[in-house]
Amino acid sequence: MKPIIRRKYSRLAMMGLLVLVLTLSPLLAGIPGYYFQDLLFNFGGDDSIRVNSLDYYGNDEGNQSQPYGMVIDPDGKYWFGFNSGFSNEIVKSPGDTIHLTGIRCFLPDSTEASFSLIELLEFGDGSKDTLYTENDRNGYCRGISIDAFGNILYTARSTLYKIDYRDGSAIAKWDPLEVGKPLRTHVSAVQDCSYIYFAPYPQYEQLNVLDEDLNFVAAGISLTPTLQNAIQVRTKATGITQLFSATHSNGQGIFVYESSDPATQPFTIVDTIGNYSEETDTNIITYVAWATSLDWIDKEEGILLFGNHNRAMISVNTGNAPAPSHAARWVAIDVDTDEILYMFGAPWYDIISGDAVAKEVTSSVPESYLQNQVMTMQPSGAIVNNDGANYEFILTDRGLNCVQRASFSTAVSEDIFIPYNLSLEQNYPNPFNPLTTIHFTLQQSENVILDIHDLNGHRVKQVFSGHLEAGTHNMLLDASSMASGIYLYTLHTKVISLSRKMTVLK
Repeated sequence: MKPIIRRKYSRLAMMGLLVLVLTLSPLLAGIPGYYFQDLLFNFGGDDSIRVNSLDYYGNDEGNQSQPYGMVIDPDGKYWFGFNSGFSNEIVKSPGDTIHLTGIRCFLPDSTEASFSLIELLEFGDGSKDTLYTENDRNGYCRGISIDAFGNILYTARSTLYKIDYRDGSAIAKWDPLEVGKPLRTHVSAVQDCSYIYFAPYPQYEQLNVLDEDLNFVAAGISLTPTLQNAIQVRTKATGITQLFSATHSNGQGIFVYESSDPATQPFTIVDTIGNYSEETDTNIITYVAWATSLDWIDKEEGILLFGNHNRAMISVNTGNAPAPSHAARWVAIDVDTDEILYMFGAPWYDIISGDAVAKEVTSSVPESYLQNQVMTMQPSGAIVNNDGANYEFILTDRGLNCVQRASFSTAVSEDIFIPYNLSLEQNYPNPFNPLTTIHFTLQQSENVILDIHDLNGHRVKQVFSGHLEAGTHNMLLDASSMASGIYLYTLHTKVISLSRKMTVLK
């Protein structure tokens, strides 16, 4: 008996997965799941002058880079912390030069706020903290989030600051040295109900539960079992608090912890999610999440968005592992069922080889790629806005040094926008048996792939792979070997991938 392929996807989710994996620039016109995308901030591009690094003499030394997340405050201002570069170079003492790592805040029109950049945090009691890169206590940013009142929770290496979003002044801090704790790099803090959770990046360290004034409440986890990239927390209607920990590059996925009362009961691990497997005739393929960010799509419903590292892991029982389709993707997951609902993030196809094998994303991805499709390398945070049918994802990637915005609607839309005037027409006839013609137009000569997938994401036929001149092309598809059903045909080019549905009716 032929083994079936088993995945933690519903058929609808698999269709969404396939659609979303292909591209975020225009997709299936008239089909729920239509996407479009734009580039909000590109700190490696033309607008990087806004985050210049200046030496002691005022000379340009590059720019701040690797945004470790972004938040939007109640006034609509964008807040950034960076993990590389510096804002200004100063002389601390004779022969001692240090580099400041300023926090940036931009107004809704993308101009810098009057109090930005913030290199010196001033507290109400008159004390001050200087943020500089050489400082193990409060150097580079390792996370940024927002509290229940819109104030900024800023992780500066080992120290957590609460900053007033209105004027950039410091409200409170949790400093490990001041509470007798060792200096350890931490990840972004998150608030749930009246508690703030602050997790260490290294393993075998303490995860702290703090109150809203950043006072220590309890050790949520006394010794974390693994390296952590990010955390999220929610309290269910049952009163149980769940903590989700994105493990690092050790192939374990996302840990789920629970506590009946975080102030008095430490968290215990109850599950691991985000991993799945496929069983074929000869092999079992296992995909393991390498989440580098965790953010809620719907906290009450338990729908979590995680950013999967471009080198996310895959293993096989025999033979060579295939290209990891889950790598370099944003992934929506139901934390209660461990069901992956959909993935998105554009593949970077190796067109020359003739196979749609995802390349490794690098930091030198051309700006035109970022402008036309959502790329993913090392996701560092997302903001999700939705009204139940329309979703907006604001996505920060520190590896690609940018912020992209993607939009999605569950409603049917006949509108479609395609960069470069690339067009993929509806096949004709449709439905068909067994012959149909697929029409598309190229604005320039290039290598392309035209292939067919079923709704489970499996490629069933490759119609064409090779170089074509600019112009209109007609490809004849013979579906004699294909069973009746709905399929997706996809045109891959160097810049974008487009898909439409077709129906084989026998």
